[in-house]
Amino acid sequence: AFEGRLDEALAYAEEAIVNAGAVGEQGRLANCIAERAYVRLATGDRTSARADVEESRRISGSQEPQSMIYDAMFDALFRWPDDPAAACRSIAAALHSPDVAPPSLLDTAPIAARMALRVGDVASLRSSVGAYVAVAERCSGPVRAIQRHWLEALMKEPAAGCPALRAA
Repeated sequence: AFEGRLDEALAYAEEAIVNAGAVGEQGRLANCIAERAYVRLATGDRTSARADVEESRRISGSQEPQSMIYDAMFDALFRWPDDPAAACRSIAAALHSPDVAPPSLLDTAPIAARMALRVGDVASLRSSVGAYVAVAERCSGPVRAIQRHWLEALMKEPAAGCPALRAA
């Protein structure tokens, strides 16, 4: 989904749902349904995405720490069209919950940062970038490094930030 091949991502999500259901792994099934929800949101199918999120939450029952931030992310994504500022504030605050598993921030903090950038919420942007960087600086691999440089460039003044964004 992150490479823009949404039809392919949806097909993979559907396949994963079938496989998780076949082996009876309820936690994995709930996660696969949540992944399909994310893809459906990206395609603009908000109704099906919301149904997937509700089904995923129903199947998973109790929340594990690493999944709590994803609930906050989905809530913010659904709230975004009606109240972008509130969506931005809610996900930015959720990033700093003591229950958040740090690796989950690698997925959710960039979304929070983009929301903050779009609504002009500098405090939430700084907070979101800080949450991401605190985890990403301990990661290896080019994707995390590029994302970290991109997010850090957003924090700079335009004269310095634009060249840094181009370099990322």
